[in-house]
Amino acid sequence: MEAFTKIDWHPSLNDIIDDEFINIDRLERESVMYNTIRGSYKDPFKNIHEDNYDLVTDEHINCVMKQAKDIATKSKTPVAASTLIPDTVINSSERPDCLQSQCPKGPPYIPGVWKKPFKFPRLSSLTAEQHALCLRVILKFSRSEIPAAPTKQEMNELQTYMSLKNVIAKEQEEYLELAKNHWDGSKIKIVREDLINLKWREKYKLLQNFHKTYDEIKTIAFNSEQTILVNFISTVLEVGRIPKLKLPIAHNRNRVNPKNSLIRKKYFSNDELKRENYVYQDINCKNLAKEHNVDLVISTSGLKCLATNLNSNYNNTWILPVYIEEYNSKTVIFIDKPLPSMAKNIMEKNTWVYKYIIKNYLLRNNPEQTIIENVENTDSEVDESASPVIMKEKIERNHQYNLFTIGACGESQNELMKNKIKKDYKILVRTKIDAIEELENGMMGCVKLIPKLEHQTALGTEAVTLDEAAKQWITLTFTPNAYVIRVRIDQPTSEYLQIEKRTTSSINNELNRLYNTKGENTLLFIYNIIESMKEMSPGRYLLRHTPRNGAFASLYLETDSPGKQSINLDNIYCEDQFRTIPNTPWITLDKMTPTPASKFFMRMPVMFYPSKSVNSNSTKRTRRKRKKQSGSLNKLNSENSNQV
Repeated sequence: MEAFTKIDWHPSLNDIIDDEFINIDRLERESVMYNTIRGSYKDPFKNIHEDNYDLVTDEHINCVMKQAKDIATKSKTPVAASTLIPDTVINSSERPDCLQSQCPKGPPYIPGVWKKPFKFPRLSSLTAEQHALCLRVILKFSRSEIPAAPTKQEMNELQTYMSLKNVIAKEQEEYLELAKNHWDGSKIKIVREDLINLKWREKYKLLQNFHKTYDEIKTIAFNSEQTILVNFISTVLEVGRIPKLKLPIAHNRNRVNPKNSLIRKKYFSNDELKRENYVYQDINCKNLAKEHNVDLVISTSGLKCLATNLNSNYNNTWILPVYIEEYNSKTVIFIDKPLPSMAKNIMEKNTWVYKYIIKNYLLRNNPEQTIIENVENTDSEVDESASPVIMKEKIERNHQYNLFTIGACGESQNELMKNKIKKDYKILVRTKIDAIEELENGMMGCVKLIPKLEHQTALGTEAVTLDEAAKQWITLTFTPNAYVIRVRIDQPTSEYLQIEKRTTSSINNELNRLYNTKGENTLLFIYNIIESMKEMSPGRYLLRHTPRNGAFASLYLETDSPGKQSINLDNIYCEDQFRTIPNTPWITLDKMTPTPASKFFMRMPVMFYPSKSVNSNSTKRTRRKRKKQSGSLNKLNSENSNQV
């Protein structure tokens, strides 16, 4: 029995990672066929019953027999005591300590440990020890939170890492070029296309509520030379229910189920689809706008759409409905959710639907602690006699209404500056919290769940795209006291890989490191919109951008007399289907974000296998030669016991 309990039931991860068919040490130690051929096989179950003598006592036997008699008396049917023994003995909570100590505990499961899709042309320029050292450095100094003061050893390791930085950068560029050359986007398939099309068609139907023709009246620039800041004032209203986040158990294999029928029932039912609440139709937004004299009312969907214009190519296409109303002789701008896109590539479609898939997988209802209904943090009450502030029906979705100031926000400005910020404006942002999470200190944290699909898991983690990072930054900026949990999922297998917690500062670091930009640049466009539209008359508008607009967006006013610069929504949305763009672009790998496999094997991300000792190749050749001559695997194993 002792031999049986010592069997390692987990396949060697080194065999997979190092592209080795089977390790000789493991062959000698655990292969039944090998030991049978050599006549050294020992039956691990021989006399196994002797190992269990001390687990069964007279008291235990009497207890089981009593249970058997009780069941037989109730059912009037003879019940063998042996039928009860398995249920009683196997119960882990009632097992004696001696039995539990004999249960073998193998190594933890490491997600994403798969064979590389192609053979590496060479080994790394760094040894295994250097890989481990550099990984420790990036894990410590690349965290989202501020790292603790480094020790003397950590400072020495940092200096070593800096001395190797050029070598690492050169190798990583070579690695990325290989990954790009072997990229095949045709293998990626759309997930839950039925749900994607169902949601799109519902949005498409809402186009019937819009005016058909619009005249272009002006353009609004994305950028300026100003430095725009945002200052949070307060949360004026919170309504709805917030579910609780339940992360999967670490070191277990976890897969999300995209085909789960509950996803459609929870997020795509007829009632859920028709519950789409636009900002302009939200009675809370209108009443809070009157009460707090705001200049702009916008949702996070509108903010994320405006944030996607950081790319210098300006290749995004979008249309935002804009409404202007006048309250108390003050112009109020309402920017609503974007109109549906006519086409997306497969990655974009999958990322969208996985928002709901991971919510179904990770969120749990917790009504006792998460109901936040009709909680208002304003100093004065909104007059409910004219129009109720709170929608009285049962609110299943949560909404948070936050006030901000955008502009100079009290920062000193040079009086001689040409582009001096003349005025600050007040913004009302409607956002929502995806979940709450219990933190280590016992407090509850507000979470925004973001899926990140991985298509090259064996090679590394994919870098967050510019649009993704910009959307996440602006979402957190206008959702105070919240943070992003980025859930990395292997797209082909739907396997849960790892999570990353991100704040506005850590996302800004990613934007700077990957794309040499910063999230604050997205605020310029928002400020320019308010500046350009604050003197406009009430009415219905469209704010539109196409690639040919470049760094500008066109503003259109509804009209019944179209002219040369007019657009027609019927012409734009001439197809009633959500097309799929066939081109699936390659996404670069993140040089600073290791996979779970990289952490387990202590290897730097986006680099080749560590180089071995100087004599490793010659030792391997000698080993093969002696194997052919003598056939003595035991001798070879002792000679090469120190080989990596």
